Amino acid sequence: MTPNFFSGYDRIDNPSKINIHNYTDRFFNNYEYVVIWFGRISRGSNRQNAVKLIEVRFLSISDGYVVDINIPIELALKLTIGSIWVNGVTHEKFDFDDMFTSIEEYSSNLSYSNHFGISQDGGKYEFDLNSYPVGGLATDTNTLLVIKQGTQKVIIHPIIFYMAHYGISKEINRILLTYLWVDVEDKLNLNHPDPKISDIIVIPNDCVIADGVFLHYLKHDEYTKSVTKDMNKRVLDKLIKDQKSSDPLKKSKVPSAPLKVVPYHEQEIEIGFKGIEIESGVILCTEITGMSMPQGDAINYAFSEYADKENNLNQNERLTRSYKPLFNKIDVNEVVVEAESNAGNSTTAIVRQHIQTIGEMRKLAKVDNITIDQVIRRQNSQVIPLNEPIPSTYAVGSKSGTNKDVGILRSLIDSEVVEYRNPIFKKLLEYAQSLRADLEYPQYNDMLIDCYSRGHLYGETTEYLNRHDEPSNVLSIYVLKIVANTGTYYIFDSCVVTGISTSGIGIKVDNEDQFENTGVNAVLEELFTNNGRLSDQDELEVTYGLIVKFNHVRSKNSNWVKTVLEKLNNPSIEDLS
Repeated sequence: MTPNFFSGYDRIDNPSKINIHNYTDRFFNNYEYVVIWFGRISRGSNRQNAVKLIEVRFLSISDGYVVDINIPIELALKLTIGSIWVNGVTHEKFDFDDMFTSIEEYSSNLSYSNHFGISQDGGKYEFDLNSYPVGGLATDTNTLLVIKQGTQKVIIHPIIFYMAHYGISKEINRILLTYLWVDVEDKLNLNHPDPKISDIIVIPNDCVIADGVFLHYLKHDEYTKSVTKDMNKRVLDKLIKDQKSSDPLKKSKVPSAPLKVVPYHEQEIEIGFKGIEIESGVILCTEITGMSMPQGDAINYAFSEYADKENNLNQNERLTRSYKPLFNKIDVNEVVVEAESNAGNSTTAIVRQHIQTIGEMRKLAKVDNITIDQVIRRQNSQVIPLNEPIPSTYAVGSKSGTNKDVGILRSLIDSEVVEYRNPIFKKLLEYAQSLRADLEYPQYNDMLIDCYSRGHLYGETTEYLNRHDEPSNVLSIYVLKIVANTGTYYIFDSCVVTGISTSGIGIKVDNEDQFENTGVNAVLEELFTNNGRLSDQDELEVTYGLIVKFNHVRSKNSNWVKTVLEKLNNPSIEDLS
């Protein structure tokens, strides 16, 4: 790959306190390196094999020199494709397009592609390897995820999907690729309490409450257990096989394993991501920015001390027990990641990567009837500081050493719920509500706003979208029906797999009943089959009413709904922002 591959993309800020310079001496000082790919999983040295590393490939932007560095997998979320690193830290990344896709129920549109296997069999790759010219792709033993979306394919590297999909605490990702299954069950409390008699999930000490969703499936769902155990076994078996066949005199050969990752549940998975169209119809995911959560009944959770002590506490003791959180204030500009030494200091640095939860957050219910506020009030006098120095570096894994200069590093997904599938849809609704409240336009102050989907009106929401029964590049279409003193209007906006669409359409209908009976479906069919565009606008206008297009202008004073209505009511107007 040449450095100018990314020259057409803007740079944006990418602040991070992580410093990885301890993992390599191959970075030239003050040179810019961009992450371009990921390799295999390996074990860290001198750490009881407890650390799992992922090979990260960097490209020097100045001269095209490629550097491969093994980094703890907990940090893979920070090392996104396109992130730019100088002297071990990143402050910028290339700004790729925002895109959307979905894995359908039972993964019906998902397949897998292993380049090494294809090369061995003489088969056909999912894309021309020259389209994304990273050296060694033809012999890459990792298994890519391939999502088929209409005529488009979305390619996702397994480490990107694994880190975004399997749990919130990245400690879970390390555990699943490190220990025999019996030890995984113990560390993640999968048998405590007995799943045959209790549905309670006991949150491990190194995890957070939101991990309860994944842990619930891993404990109670046979499909989840099967695919996760298979992944665990594949990685461990390959590491052991490599270890046995390696020559101890040849230290350059480090035991490693490829990665294949399968969705841990069978519901639909909606994915927001950054991507590059590397060739016509083929999109490479560089970073997952949003993912939906499996839906179902509320999940009951408790903390580790529940499993350890609950059977020995009477009811009165249960109500009065308290927690003693330990803390140390960490106020540093950079968190230097330790490459070799174990953590000997209990001070923990938390690294967060923001990935939105698309749709609804799964409800989690605490098993004892006390609120978070009650817990905080109860423990105010119990919070005590750590009597340890602030560490100079931080190491992944558990505290197991004696070096007080090395603290513990934890990586989490920091998520917020996104109730809408596409931010454009929410903005469109907000513009309609804003126009209704604008006293400068009294003709719209009493207008009715409704979300339309499958023949029903749902009020002022973005929750109900229109989807196509056949494969399409258009994932969903949002329809607003607006009734004002000046007429009845329908506004259509499409979410296309190749990114946020750049324009929508508005219609002022001549006959409301006729349009609801046949017109809405006719327009939707045109948009679904033509990548969000109308192929026969003139005929639709003759049948149903005037149609105008509007652009997603992002200026401070823009209002797309006002633009549509003013164009439709004043056809001579060519453009409004």
